[in-house]
Amino acid sequence: MLEKFIQYCHSKHEGLSDYYITQIYNNMQELLYVQFLEVELQTQLKLNESLEQKLSQDSQILHNIIDMETRKTQKLQNRINHVMSLFGCQQVVNPNDIIEALTGDIDQSLCDDEVCHESV
Repeated sequence: MLEKFIQYCHSKHEGLSDYYITQIYNNMQELLYVQFLEVELQTQLKLNESLEQKLSQDSQILHNIIDMETRKTQKLQNRINHVMSLFGCQQVVNPNDIIEALTGDIDQSLCDDEVCHESV
């Protein structure tokens, strides 16, 4: 059947008339089946093209979101660095460093308070 389909496609590509193409096949059932395959392949091709276009659009949206988030992160980093410079601190490489530093200070002050209460 694949050979018949390939022959059908070549005939269509060469611009042969439907009458001539019909004469190639022994029965109409083969011709109808081959024509059905042609329509199915065309439908799948259109669907694939549509999906490729959608994927391309989604990819562009994701790249835009990544760029926007990168710019927001950079602005936040610049703000943090500015605030740190106002206090005479060195430039911070990572905003998580501030969180870790503050958490450590809070933990230490809680420990100091507990020691003070226990000694009294």
